Amino acid sequence: MGITSEYVDFCSGIQYEDFPPEVIDYAKRLCLDFVGVALYGTRADSSKVTVAFIKSLDLPGDCTTIGTMLKCPQQYAALANGTFVKGHELDDVEASSALHPGPSVWPVVLAMGEKYHLNGKQLITAAVLGYETIIRLGRAINAPNHFKRGFHSSSTCGHFAATMAASKLLNLNQQQMNDALGIAGSQTSGSFRYILAGSWTKAFHSGWASHSGILAAHLARQGFDAPTDILEGQYGFLQAYSENTQPGLILEDLGKVYWTLRTGIKLHSACRQEHSQLDAILSIVKANDLKPDEIQRVDIYMIKLAYLFVVEPEEVKRAPKNVVDQMHSMYFGAAMAIIKRKAFVEEHAEGWLGSPQVRDLIEKIHCHHDPELDKLTPEKFPARVVIQTKDGRKFEKAVDVPHGDGLDPLSLEELRNKYEFLVSGILSRKHVEEIEEMILQLDKVKDFGKVASLLASNAGEEQS
Repeated sequence: MGITSEYVDFCSGIQYEDFPPEVIDYAKRLCLDFVGVALYGTRADSSKVTVAFIKSLDLPGDCTTIGTMLKCPQQYAALANGTFVKGHELDDVEASSALHPGPSVWPVVLAMGEKYHLNGKQLITAAVLGYETIIRLGRAINAPNHFKRGFHSSSTCGHFAATMAASKLLNLNQQQMNDALGIAGSQTSGSFRYILAGSWTKAFHSGWASHSGILAAHLARQGFDAPTDILEGQYGFLQAYSENTQPGLILEDLGKVYWTLRTGIKLHSACRQEHSQLDAILSIVKANDLKPDEIQRVDIYMIKLAYLFVVEPEEVKRAPKNVVDQMHSMYFGAAMAIIKRKAFVEEHAEGWLGSPQVRDLIEKIHCHHDPELDKLTPEKFPARVVIQTKDGRKFEKAVDVPHGDGLDPLSLEELRNKYEFLVSGILSRKHVEEIEEMILQLDKVKDFGKVASLLASNAGEEQS
């Protein structure tokens, strides 16, 4: 039995009752985070265009487009919701695989859960398998080489995750599930060019993966034939999309180690490759009450992958031209952390573009790749920051993993605070609390179709 078939055999057989309680609990937290981030994401320009596009198709449907009153077919609801969640770089992330699991998984789970009136346990089961799929593939793909080839792993691996989640929700048999993954392999895509272009296509990636996953599962259900060894071997996903891959990581400790628990929930509205550095900066600035005009020099040391994401090319990262650029610039994020002592959504708003204060502070910031930090990966996500002041003081802080990472998870109170802040301007207080209660007790929901309407909003529709 090959890797794909063995993995499918596991996913086909596992049931809700087989998951450890902590995995079930954390899946519900990840769902709440997704919903909050997606609702806030309806404000992004990319989200508004996506809603306008779906409306223009004029297709009848009964699935909720989060944060609006638009109903559409399940695959388009997934496309929209997967795009919404990427609008402000607040979606969940897993460090060892260097990708974002939730944005390609939850849109499938919520749309199909509503469409087929599934219960919460079915949704959680499919979601966990989606998370395990994308993270295990991300760990196997050799992310640096994958990125070097121009692929965005959250998208490429996300197609398989979305397909697995959809397949489980449709209760496909092993042959059908294998075919579904084979079909996904002919859809997987996602150009990394957005990182230089400052464009919206990163937001599209997860939405399209969700959309494609639903299509793949439905095609397989109807008997569409596809390769049943799509992950391994000649022309398989790993070989075609990267080099020096580790296929064995897909099956390693399967059913014993749940990488879903390592998924991090973000506290900064920026690329995850900045978060350890931002935590270090904020710790120094707050602990010593440093003001921007006291700073002489800031040196930021990071792993190679982070350097490639948020520092290079330096001339571009030092002068962001739009919000997408800002969220992927270590220089900008560091400057805002020093100025505002936060790096959340307000600190990455368009109004800061061209700010003389930001520009002047960026000139004092210097970023470095530290090979010694690379030795701590992928188990950790380390960074080190040194700040020197004009009066000769010197402060240093090292961070192994950012707060919110699976190794240093947010408390339930911190998660609720994030969720409530994001949705407070979109939904009424009563509505906010109803959604929160429903999701944190998702395992008790008998028919998700009856509660999905809570995710709609007149406010989002007006904005779109």
